[in-house]
Amino acid sequence: MLTNVPARAHFASTELAFVYDHYEFHDLVSSGLRAELRFHFGALAQVPRAQPRHSSGVNVVGALPLTRSTVLMARGFVGVATMGNAVFLATVATFARRWLDRAQAPHRDDATTV
Repeated sequence: MLTNVPARAHFASTELAFVYDHYEFHDLVSSGLRAELRFHFGALAQVPRAQPRHSSGVNVVGALPLTRSTVLMARGFVGVATMGNAVFLATVATFARRWLDRAQAPHRDDATTV
């Protein structure tokens, strides 16, 4: 059991995206280019201090039709994020588990559990 998972914490975030979309999807042959640049700013607020949760990423998808039924496609993604503490995922998982336990509690038949 993790002992350093806080009992309460709040997460707030916002996202800013720039998108260039000149991509067309057809039945067999797509064509064009789609590029996204995203910035995500967030914080996990807990005692004793807030922890930053920021990230940014670039996603590019391109398609070049070669024949009526053949296309050359490429996709690329690059992203970077703040590392934060090592137990962030465990913290989120613990909150999710607590929420699920509370949500299922009225429906649980405690007489049949061992």
